[in-house]
Amino acid sequence: MRHFAFLEALVMAPDDGPHWRAVMGGLLVLRLVDAWRDDPGGELRPDAIELAGARDAVERIPNTAMRRVLDGLIDTLERTSPVPNRVAEGMLAYARELAARGSGMLADDVLVTALSWKERISDRELRFDLMLALQSVRASALAEPTFRRGRTRTAERRQRPTLRRPR
Repeated sequence: MRHFAFLEALVMAPDDGPHWRAVMGGLLVLRLVDAWRDDPGGELRPDAIELAGARDAVERIPNTAMRRVLDGLIDTLERTSPVPNRVAEGMLAYARELAARGSGMLADDVLVTALSWKERISDRELRFDLMLALQSVRASALAEPTFRRGRTRTAERRQRPTLRRPR
């Protein structure tokens, strides 16, 4: 399942809070990237409904660097023939924003997605930057016990009392 980390983050975030809106906007943009990536020629443009949905979700994110990065990715994908290097640059910028905000699992997902079509990226330095960023995100996340289990659960959720059956 693609972007499981984003789906898990949506489930864990308070409904329609700023974090939820940021994760939802990112997920919808990643789905646009997936559609572009799955087109062998890379010429497929997202339809108006997909674009409108992603733009609407991104507009709900507070005006931050993350919102600007996601807007830029949508603009790149909206072009007649998106250049893979431009898409990869946007993905790298988005992953760096996520990592800076402590969302290592989401940054990992974004970087893995970008590297899944690395053969279409002509800039060797950019490919190297993507791989280095992924290594950095994973190295910093290895210290977190939740990463080793492959989960993004927060400390609050782990401390939630369990219901026990009366005896």
